[in-house]
Amino acid sequence: MSKPTRALTPDIGDTFTRDGRSYRVTGWLKRSERTGALARRLGPDSCPLQFCARDEAQYVSGYGICGVIVRVGDVVVTGRVPWTEDALASDRALAARLAGQRVY
Repeated sequence: MSKPTRALTPDIGDTFTRDGRSYRVTGWLKRSERTGALARRLGPDSCPLQFCARDEAQYVSGYGICGVIVRVGDVVVTGRVPWTEDALASDRALAARLAGQRVY
């Protein structure tokens, strides 16, 4: 898989649709290395993820009627939430604080 670039990775607040539902980007994720007990517990076909910086992202998390995780390459940005830049900056800061947290 080629390394994503920041220019192609949707930003916090960008909107997209998936299976007919609308979502807004809330964070960035990448594959997490499976080691030790985690590898044994999840099995060989699992794909654990962890939150990361935008320029490392292979996936984005989205929030709408429910949550969703989608590959960066599968996201087509349809717009942006009508928020102030301060509100978007606050959500970007939250996404940055999540970097390193694993998602199972």
